[in-house]
Amino acid sequence: MELFLDCSPARRPQCDNAIKWSEDYAREQLGTNMFFGVRKKAQKIDKIIEALTDYESVRTHERQIRHDEAKKIGLKVILLEDDDKLQDIVLTIHHCFMHTLSNTPAFKIIENHNGAAFVKQQIQVAIPG
Repeated sequence: MELFLDCSPARRPQCDNAIKWSEDYAREQLGTNMFFGVRKKAQKIDKIIEALTDYESVRTHERQIRHDEAKKIGLKVILLEDDDKLQDIVLTIHHCFMHTLSNTPAFKIIENHNGAAFVKQQIQVAIPG
């Protein structure tokens, strides 16, 4: 596979395993969630996995996929903008986190539905000169 030209032979098995694991994980999640109870789901899932892992079209992990493209490859998409109440809740939470991240030393926040939070903060140390 041409994708691994920069990968040393010793790391090739690790790369292959990472790709296989991510495909298996995506297949399992799609099968038990988005396509739960759907007939012929294996064919739909295979099409999605193929589209999401096609190096020629995706090229990088960070590439965003627009909702119309996601629908085209077979993913079930519901736009946030179609539900005013949900959009308001999501944007309120987003703005709260952005305000916190912009105005405090916090750079990572994980919070669950019970209000328990993990906040990672950057510590600045002054070194006398």
